[in-house]
Amino acid sequence: MNLCSNEFFDFFMAIPDSIGSVEELSGYIAKTVPPVCDTLGIGKIELSRNTPEAPYEERIKDSLTMLYCYSEGYVNTPVSNAYTTHSGGTAEVLFYPRETTAWDNGDLEHLKFFASIINLLCAKAGLTKHANILSVTDAVTGIANTEGISAFIADCCAKGEEASYTALYTNIKNFRYFNRQLGAKYGDVILKKYAERLKDFLRRDEICGRLADDTFLAIVKNERVNKFLEHISDIRLRLSIDDMMNTFNIQSRTCVYPIAKGDTASTVLYNISIAINLTKGAPGSDHIRFVPQMLEHLKREKEIAGSFSKAIALKEFDVYYQPKLDLNTSSLCGCEALVRWSRTSGLLAPSDFLPVLEKDGTICALDLYVLEEVCIKLRAWLDLGLTPVRISTNFSKAHLHNHFLAEDIMGIINKYSIPPEYIEIELTESSGYDDFASLSDFVNRIKNYGVYTSIDNFGTGYSSLKLMSDLEIDVIKLDRSFVTDTSSLSAKEPQSGRPTLNRAQNNAVVIKAIIEMAHALGIKVICSGVENNEQKQLLTQLGCDMIQGFLYDKPLPHSEFEKRLQGIS
Repeated sequence: MNLCSNEFFDFFMAIPDSIGSVEELSGYIAKTVPPVCDTLGIGKIELSRNTPEAPYEERIKDSLTMLYCYSEGYVNTPVSNAYTTHSGGTAEVLFYPRETTAWDNGDLEHLKFFASIINLLCAKAGLTKHANILSVTDAVTGIANTEGISAFIADCCAKGEEASYTALYTNIKNFRYFNRQLGAKYGDVILKKYAERLKDFLRRDEICGRLADDTFLAIVKNERVNKFLEHISDIRLRLSIDDMMNTFNIQSRTCVYPIAKGDTASTVLYNISIAINLTKGAPGSDHIRFVPQMLEHLKREKEIAGSFSKAIALKEFDVYYQPKLDLNTSSLCGCEALVRWSRTSGLLAPSDFLPVLEKDGTICALDLYVLEEVCIKLRAWLDLGLTPVRISTNFSKAHLHNHFLAEDIMGIINKYSIPPEYIEIELTESSGYDDFASLSDFVNRIKNYGVYTSIDNFGTGYSSLKLMSDLEIDVIKLDRSFVTDTSSLSAKEPQSGRPTLNRAQNNAVVIKAIIEMAHALGIKVICSGVENNEQKQLLTQLGCDMIQGFLYDKPLPHSEFEKRLQGIS
């Protein structure tokens, strides 16, 4: 039997790139291969796929795929001519001769070549399927990614079942701490183990996926939402690090969104992101449930952000000055510059616009605006012969991305010829937690210019002691939460005889320890939020240097604060 291999080559080159599965390959061969099969006398071609890792039913279903069958019959004894290895096992091409065909060695070589072409196509089909799986799978955890979640929701919508599901967003709290302390390698292990725990809860008609970084999304049946929340409320992961077994208690921030009829995947993800962003940092925001009013709140935020540029150009922002009291001399020793937004509709509270500008990124422009307003007033007071006090101005951690922040600040200070010792730059403690290297670099550079620095909200984060010991800061401001409960300083005596400290006493112990450590490092301490004499007396006894709060004075417009300066000049 004479057959030129060019026929196989022509057949191979004509195969379209769109073939992505063995089934599509079978359909193509059934239409195009008969002339080759007629020449070779092939009665039937089968693909035998051995997938030992698959369930038994799937192995039976996938064991044989008929690629071609001659209508007038064939000999039921196949000739095996080629094998190929794939991720699930091996695949074998089986040729059955027609009843009138007898193959010699030359024919068998042709069959082997033909089989190799089929195996190449099978490999392509398998790779295509694998690529399709990868496109909807998260590479780190092995669960679905955003595309996979979206496809699942779209399938539910197509079946009209979307309203029977609830979307649950989870975010691992303080995951950056794990990454920094353990390294990215073990951070990925924690993500994978956490994903496995989420997946353990799911039924076949539910799904979970990783959206990004340390955020996950599960789509579960409505009746199982509470059980899911219980499941994730106490996840403990065991991890071997340097041959030692460690247990990590994983806490998460969650958002619950009941999927409504007509919702799409994009609607679900969008509404969840609204709930998360609107409640970020708010008290009790570890468990969030989306409500439609959040859409109105978002509209309000967009209006505020959109009007900022015009407002700052029109100088609608007013700077107020809240005095600071020296507890040793009971005299004015400084103040904090606080901003208010005067709109035609009335005064806008900082809590209404500062978080919006922080998220929007325009907070940096506002901080520099406030600093310049402070310098303008300082210049005016100096020209009047008044003796100013040091004024602290707040700077967002967003500034730390600016490597020339110290120079930008000095540019404004020098513009008005202000002695740098009258300015104090106040940053939140979370700034150091997010990017300690940038914060340290900034503090060192601005200190070289003679400007003071302070850390606000001290004692609320994980890195308090590191900030105090490793940064050359001048002042730490204790968070107001330390003095909100100092009404009872009595110790109860339980039966054991050991005193039980109440919350006020615990706070007093912590405050005293912080003050003593700060003083040993040459750092001054101020406490904000002081509203009554009992708090003032306690802080005086504990050795605090300064206080700030409504007990002494509220934030004052510059004209009122100027009168305070005239009183000490």
